[in-house]
Amino acid sequence: DRAFDDGEVMVEGHSLGTLTAHTLARTHPGLAAVVVVEPFSSLGEAATYTALNEIANHLDAWMPRKQLLELLHAPVERAAHSVARLAFAPSAGSGVPAEVRGFDARSAVRGFRGAYCAIEAGTDEMMGLLYDANGTRPGSRNLARRLVGIAKRRPAGKTKLLAEPENWHGSGYNTRKLKK
Repeated sequence: DRAFDDGEVMVEGHSLGTLTAHTLARTHPGLAAVVVVEPFSSLGEAATYTALNEIANHLDAWMPRKQLLELLHAPVERAAHSVARLAFAPSAGSGVPAEVRGFDARSAVRGFRGAYCAIEAGTDEMMGLLYDANGTRPGSRNLARRLVGIAKRRPAGKTKLLAEPENWHGSGYNTRKLKK
């Protein structure tokens, strides 16, 4: 619910595409608006959830899934964040822009001055620890809600969260049921 003037730019990213949207927000704070749909907050965090869910899919017959995830969370999280830092913290001569090194969406959101909107799925099975084999009980907070909380603490720029409680990660978000 914002009109754009000529020359103003809004960037949208969905899922892993939110990495690009947040990177542009970090490198071009003069953008008019950023919209992120079912966002990733950092590659280390995404890798943690992906690895834990994949391991649990293979081993949940051996041990209750919830117990397995609790046991493996700390070492998998350390490994995933270490790999992400190595991949996104190359040497200065590598040609990788400084704004992308060690990428974490939270820092991009904090420094962005334009309008910020995050659209969440009510159930984000991509970015949650699935506590049963059917994926019906995700056990983590939604990242869109967390990023909007950070954006609301900025000194400037309108912030909005749109939620669709019945959607899963990757489902369509053009629906009249969106809560504003």
